[in-house]
Amino acid sequence: MEHNDKQVHIIETAEKLFALHGFAGTSIRDISREAGINIAMVSYYFGSKEKLMEAIFHHRITHAWIAAEEMADNNILQPWQKVEELIHSFVEGMSNKSYFHSLILRQQLSNEMSPIASLMDSVRERNTNIIGKIIREGQANGDFKQDVDIPLLLFTMVGTAYQTLHSRESYRKMHNLQHMTDEAFMAEMKRRLKQHIFFCLKQSYHK
Repeated sequence: MEHNDKQVHIIETAEKLFALHGFAGTSIRDISREAGINIAMVSYYFGSKEKLMEAIFHHRITHAWIAAEEMADNNILQPWQKVEELIHSFVEGMSNKSYFHSLILRQQLSNEMSPIASLMDSVRERNTNIIGKIIREGQANGDFKQDVDIPLLLFTMVGTAYQTLHSRESYRKMHNLQHMTDEAFMAEMKRRLKQHIFFCLKQSYHK
């Protein structure tokens, strides 16, 4: 589902507040005040806070899913090239959608009830299937070992990227990169992060 500019503004505002204060700790009134809109507009577009949370989820993952599935079905790229593309897209997505990933982590670490718990399960399953398809293709032509633990590959990517991106100032100090501009540092950190994840995943290769 495509959203208009006003809906996207509401979605991004709600995403930020849910990430900072939790689903239960954020009201429709909070969202409308932060977004600078009439409170009735949120209900008009989304119906309820629960439906708004679902809209955030679909807004953030739909295009990423389509791109990942198209890449997995690509008959030109080799499996290892697909893994490289997947890592690149994943790290860029994590970097550009920090509030969304903070929202997801907050949900995972708390007992807070929200309408996206089942959606999160479906995302993990779908992501595992996408990676699994690439791995099985590589196994068929001898590129990947037969005993690859696909869920652990996914957890390795998610955990490494999240921890690095959300601890970037510590990482910056550890590597004495304070002299770099913020833009240059982020570019360098993401380059190293992609390289590191790819290096970790290479242990699943025969070559």
